[in-house]
Amino acid sequence: MNLIFFTHQESISEFFFKEFRKFDDFDKLVCVTNMKDFLSAARELQDFAVIVGQLRTRGFIECEKALALEGIVAKRRVLFAPIITDEFLQWAGANNFDAVLNPVDDIYAIGPRVHEAMFPKPGQQPFPATLASGKIPYQDLLDQSLVRLISVGLTNDEIAQRLNFSVQTIRNRVSRILAASGARNRTHLAAMYLIPFTANFQAESSDDISIEREVKIETSRHDSPPP
Repeated sequence: MNLIFFTHQESISEFFFKEFRKFDDFDKLVCVTNMKDFLSAARELQDFAVIVGQLRTRGFIECEKALALEGIVAKRRVLFAPIITDEFLQWAGANNFDAVLNPVDDIYAIGPRVHEAMFPKPGQQPFPATLASGKIPYQDLLDQSLVRLISVGLTNDEIAQRLNFSVQTIRNRVSRILAASGARNRTHLAAMYLIPFTANFQAESSDDISIEREVKIETSRHDSPPP
C-alpha cells in the first residue's frame, strides 16, 4: 500500500516512516506539508492511503473535493490527533475517517497501530482511540483567563501579577485544572486550549490559500463527483 502523510512539519515524518517500514505492506511512503503537494502526490500515486495530521484536516477535506471530481479516492483515511475529544471524534466520524490515533500517547506503538488501522481485521472498531482528554473544566471566568495566559507562555508569577491574585492562588488553580482536565502538564493543557481553534480552521500558507480557491472554483463547476 502507498501511504501519504499530510502533516504540518516534514521533519516529524522521519521517525514515523522508520516505524512504518518495519511492515512489508507499505510500499511508497510520501510526506507532504501543503495542499498543492498533497494533490500532486495523490494524482501521481492514484492508489494510496493517507494519514492526516490534526493541523491539516481542513486542507485535506478541500483537496478531497478536487480529487473526487477526478475519481481519485484514498483507500484508507487515518487522523493523527494529539488532542482527542468527544467532539473531535464525532467530527472524524461524520467525515468518514477510518481511524483516529494519538501519535503522542502511542509513540512507541505507532507502527503497529497505523498498520492495524490500514489493514483492519473483520469486525474491528473504526476508531481505535482512547480519549486523551476532554473539555477543560472551567469553574469560572478566572479559570478561562488563567488557561488562556498559560497557552501564551506566562508563568504563575506573571499570571498572578496580570490577574491581581496571589501566586499561591494561581498555583492552586493550575493544579486543580490539570487534575480535572487530565492534562499531563502545562504544555498539554495549552494544547487542549489551542487545538479547537486550529484543528479545522487553521491559517493556511499562501500556497494552501491559492489551492483552496482553485478547489472551490473547480467544485462549483460540478453538481456532484463522478460515481
